[in-house]
Amino acid sequence: MTASQGLIDAFRQIASSYSRYTTDSFFRFAKSNELSPSQLGTLLHLSKGEAHGIADVGDRMFVTSAAASQMIDRLVQAGMVERRVDEEDRRAKHIGLTDKGAKTIEEFGRERQAWIRELAKKLDEGETRILQSALEIVIEKSKDIRQGA
Repeated sequence: MTASQGLIDAFRQIASSYSRYTTDSFFRFAKSNELSPSQLGTLLHLSKGEAHGIADVGDRMFVTSAAASQMIDRLVQAGMVERRVDEEDRRAKHIGLTDKGAKTIEEFGRERQAWIRELAKKLDEGETRILQSALEIVIEKSKDIRQGA
């Protein structure tokens, strides 16, 4: 096996482990907070802080506007989302997180990061320095890839 293939295999293994953990934590968190996966996905989308309309939520969640509207209604009833009238176009509604919705997403973020915290606890100081240096290289090199260079 070449060094390059070994690196690819190592990346594949770590990505698979992290993906499995985050997927499990997503569904576990949704269930424990009495949310459907679509509702949690919608809260995550809304947490980006941009103004969102029903059609935008539907597009992001791959559902019809009618289904998105029903989902938003349930999140409004749960106190996690609010609908606001667009002052420039009173027919349009903006959807955003309430404080309760934002706190739910913060809690989910902490739970999703637990895998990383647990892994970091298992590393000694030398391993931590080596891994941090290597990851800084990966982060820098991946910027070019993400930007399409």
